[in-house]
Amino acid sequence: MGTDTPLAVLSDKPQPLYQLLQTTFCPGHQSPIDCIREELITSAETTIGSERNLLKPEPESCRLIELKTPILTNEEFAKLKHVDCPGFKSITLPILYKLAEGAAGLEMALAELFAKASQAIRDGTNILILTDRGIGSGQCGRPRAAGIAGLHHHLIREGTRTRVGLVLESGEPRESIISRS
Repeated sequence: MGTDTPLAVLSDKPQPLYQLLQTTFCPGHQSPIDCIREELITSAETTIGSERNLLKPEPESCRLIELKTPILTNEEFAKLKHVDCPGFKSITLPILYKLAEGAAGLEMALAELFAKASQAIRDGTNILILTDRGIGSGQCGRPRAAGIAGLHHHLIREGTRTRVGLVLESGEPRESIISRS
């Protein structure tokens, strides 16, 4: 129930972005979760792909890839990365920037990521895989949670968020951040 570790913002050591957002809490009285009757609440299953217009459902709205957990094995990830099924197309986009370019380089890299993602969606891609592979030799990965959140909000502003699922391939996450595709 919460954490009793010191707040990351008070540390003099570098902290991952998501640690700065972690809070402590004191829950009130909670009833025990009944995993048999509350299967939807306790399930870790998720889907990925184009959700389409949720207000005007059609048969194609049901064409989604179901994942038993939001954390994939290498084999499951490879299948998703090289998906060969009608109605599904994936692309891998790097989430790196040149460290020497500093904040301006980070902003340029984000703008480039947003443009590539938007173009991929126009080209019929419905699974965007963001990767930080290639870190080193001057390449730095932007904070993964901020990168995926920034892309998520960019796609919402464009009105294309429900047409694509987002997947993160990274060595950075240390805690589960579960959200719908």
